[in-house]
Amino acid sequence: MPPQGLLIIAAAGMTVSAVFETQAATPPGWREIVHSRASGLAFVALIAAAVWTATAARHALAWGAARGATDAVTALATLSAVVSPLAHD
Repeated sequence: MPPQGLLIIAAAGMTVSAVFETQAATPPGWREIVHSRASGLAFVALIAAAVWTATAARHALAWGAARGATDAVTALATLSAVVSPLAHD
């Protein structure tokens, strides 16, 4: 899937997550499940789009000196995507 498709999925996930708001004082129900799954999907899709874009254009001359910074930010985002589910449960 191209990065544009991943960005559309991320936007849809963020929208669904915003529609199904959660309340901290109430016990988790189906709204919490929909909210959590949609925000998780949005997060993963956004990180996947960043990784795809950074790796697909890796050898383009336009990156120049920013290539190292781009690699570092992409690696940090990927690490965050892996660690995030562990931090929430």
